[in-house]
Amino acid sequence: MIWDDLGVSGSEGVSLERLLARLEELESRVAKLERENAGLRAENAELKRRLSQNSRNSSK
Repeated sequence: MIWDDLGVSGSEGVSLERLLARLEELESRVAKLERENAGLRAENAELKRRLSQNSRNSSK
């Protein structure tokens, strides 16, 4: 839960600045993971394309 990540047991005592800093960290992490995901999807598509072109890999 977010409070655990902030090192507190509940919403009391959490400053707006601390929440905004955490939000920024999480937004950055999401953006990084989205870029990584896009790269892996592109790599996967390229590998599938190559596999379909190689008739030696076909079991038909």
